[in-house]
Formats: sequence, structure tokens, C-alpha cells
Amino acid sequence: MKRVKMVGVVVVAVLLALAFAKPSDAHSQVAPTSDMAADLEAAASLLHGQPERWADAARLYVVAAGLRQREDPEARWDLFTAASLYYQTGEVVEAIAALECAGARALAGGDVSEAQRMFARAAWVARDAGLTTHERRLTDRASDMADALPAGTRGERATRS
Repeated sequence: MKRVKMVGVVVVAVLLALAFAKPSDAHSQVAPTSDMAADLEAAASLLHGQPERWADAARLYVVAAGLRQREDPEARWDLFTAASLYYQTGEVVEAIAALECAGARALAGGDVSEAQRMFARAAWVARDAGLTTHERRLTDRASDMADALPAGTRGERATRS
């Protein structure tokens, strides 16, 4: 019963987020707000103490990230948190997708080093899950970024096993 109720809460949250993000008329659009995202983050954080609800919390973080501007570092943090929760619940494909999205957002914000770290982490998750095609693609992407960084700023470097 609780799971059905939480799914309902998540669906309502997503629908509300989409309603506010849709154009209200031909001339104006209500921009997604960080206040709405913060509310969803707060709701998600309340679920951290309940491991059986981590997947629900992860979905709320993903929706919250979607409400933030593409370059907003908070969106990357939401996606990283979602990826961690997804990984802990065994939803590795979702974890990889969240990390990739965080990497893409880091690139959009001009933070190549952070993007490289997110892609390297996604490659690690893929390797851990035995998803070798994803691992190779993500490792190559992270390595290409690491090679483009100035010496001394490369951070972690993805490696194939």
C-alpha cells in the first residue's frame, strides 16, 4: 500500500513539474524554478532513512534536476545523488543514465573536469554491472576529456580492466 501511495506522490510531482514547465500561452512560458526543485529535493531527502524507498527518492532527484537550468551545479548534484541511490538499489542502467546526464550538464556549464569525473564514474558502474559496451563508450569519453585537460588538473582517469 505504501509503495502505491509513493508512486502516486511521484506521479503527482512529475505532473506538477511538467504543468509548470509547459507554455501557458503562445507568448510566455513559466520557467522551471529552483524553488520547485528544492521542494522535491527536500521530499527526496526525507526518504534517505528508508532504503526500500531509495528508488523513489532517486526519481524525485531526477525530476528536481530537470527543473533546474542546464548549467546549474545543483542539478548535477541531484543527478549524482540519484545515481548513488539507483546504484544502491541495483538499478544500474538508471544510475549510468543519471551520471551521463550529470556529465552532459557539467559540459554545458563549462566544467570539463567535473564532466570527466561523471563519465568515469558512469564507466565504473557499467564495468561493475558487466555492461562492457557502455563501459568502453564511457571510458573513452572520460579519457578523451582527461586528455584535453591541462596538466595538473586531470583528476581521476577512467581505465579499462
